[in-house]
Amino acid sequence: MISRLSHLFDELVRFLSVLAWFLVIFLTLGISCEVVLRYFFSRSLAWMTPYAEFSLVYLTFLGAPLLLRRNEHVNLDFIVSLLAPRTQILLTVLTSILGALGCLMIASSGTYITWDLYRRHVVFTEEMDFPQWVVVVVIPLATLLLAIEFLRIAFRNFQRLQTGPEREDDQRKG
Repeated sequence: MISRLSHLFDELVRFLSVLAWFLVIFLTLGISCEVVLRYFFSRSLAWMTPYAEFSLVYLTFLGAPLLLRRNEHVNLDFIVSLLAPRTQILLTVLTSILGALGCLMIASSGTYITWDLYRRHVVFTEEMDFPQWVVVVVIPLATLLLAIEFLRIAFRNFQRLQTGPEREDDQRKG
């Protein structure tokens, strides 16, 4: 059951990262069209600039869980790399738990804010009758996924802590 949920979670994270790539492609094409239309035809796509701004929020949050899983996020580990392997693993467990707690706090307050924006029907401007909650909803959803990923990292490293990093390295060699 847990492996099935884990697989579904992995598929969801992969799907969201693919969605982020489609946003990048669409943004690239849209901004290129905007530049050509503006430069050569003195016209513009009025919706492109706000769409690009809103998409940056989605791009940031849709790709974050996959980056965390792959350890491809910004990581300053030059001091941690000097520590003993067991201490490194312990620090990974502790920082992952702290990361999960921080993400859960953001997800909680983000959910409240999103619901409030939805309930009050808040839009960006009268000219652009676009609901704010649509832009903000990705924050609590993605930070919840980040919290789950942090907890998975903490759990995996806690298991490594119990087996011992030295024995794990020996098993890989043998």
